[in-house]
Amino acid sequence: MRWGTWGVSPVRDAGAAGRCAYRRYCELFNAHRFWDAHEVLEEQWQEDRDPFKQGLILFAAAFVHVQRNNPAGCRKVLRKAIDRLTPFAPRHEGWAVDRILAHARLCLDLLDRRPPDRPLAGYIPWIELAPPEPVPPPPDPAAEGPLAAVLLDFDGTVADTMPLVVPALQQVFREFDGVDLSWAEVVARFGPPEEALLRQHLRNRSAWPRAVARYLELYRERHGRDVVRSPELEQLLRDLRSRGVRLGVVTGKGRASARISFAALGMEGLFDAVITGDDVRRPKPDPEGVRLALARLGVAPGEAIFVGDTDADVAAGRAAGLVTVGAGWFAATGQPLTLQPDHFFTRVAEFREYLEARLAAPRPGAGG
Repeated sequence: MRWGTWGVSPVRDAGAAGRCAYRRYCELFNAHRFWDAHEVLEEQWQEDRDPFKQGLILFAAAFVHVQRNNPAGCRKVLRKAIDRLTPFAPRHEGWAVDRILAHARLCLDLLDRRPPDRPLAGYIPWIELAPPEPVPPPPDPAAEGPLAAVLLDFDGTVADTMPLVVPALQQVFREFDGVDLSWAEVVARFGPPEEALLRQHLRNRSAWPRAVARYLELYRERHGRDVVRSPELEQLLRDLRSRGVRLGVVTGKGRASARISFAALGMEGLFDAVITGDDVRRPKPDPEGVRLALARLGVAPGEAIFVGDTDADVAAGRAAGLVTVGAGWFAATGQPLTLQPDHFFTRVAEFREYLEARLAAPRPGAGG
């Protein structure tokens, strides 16, 4: 079951004892007392056989194996933890489950790449867990007022380009710097558009123009093969446009790669405003790009929503005064969402229902 704000399933209240145990689990886990954290939930799990608690127990147990330098045990237990916790993503009982799952998968990836003689301690990264807190019920869409514009992030929201972007950047760094970066190491460099990212992080500075050209070449060549699309979302955007809703994109990707994606996806001319990372001085989570899009569309913040899949998207939309929507319809291949948006949808059909409620809201001054 998922917390009401983040999904459509009803929430199961953990109760006072359960919440107390969860808080103690976090305290012990963050103090690297992983066996003690494991034991905090073990007794309750023996009584209720709650698979979510079992997933947290297994997650803590995996780091016991890290401390014991047991890679086989760590790998085995992490896989079991992922299996137990996945049905509860993205959130459950106040926990950011997607964040835990993303870290567990990162650890598995690192285990697969680990040199045989490398100790686990200092190689497998820790994660700081936030104590779960009850969240308020989601606001009533109709009470949020009429909707004039929908602004969206692009990567991971309009299309899942991560299976293209990360491998392409990995190859560029390999060709021009001779280094093999992990998926997580590439994602950690995100923020500026691709050209600025390469200028900032490429050690072979003289090769920067050729590296940018090579990245764009790979991006264009592999787009049709590697990018994951959502025909359902694409149809929804076209339906919104036909009903007079203004559409905008606020993305951190560069103008060149954005043009490649729009052409490859048949989205040229679909958006009334496109703000790329090349159009702003301060990328998300700064609200500069969102505010610039609103200005170009001539829409007030209260008449628009911002849809995205990362904390930076939620923070930028919130700072600009928009209702924020978390996009969970693509697999989490980037940075996990830990900030709580006003709404979160794992299916495009749920997002469409929300939009219909907003579009049906009476406009100020309308009779009735």
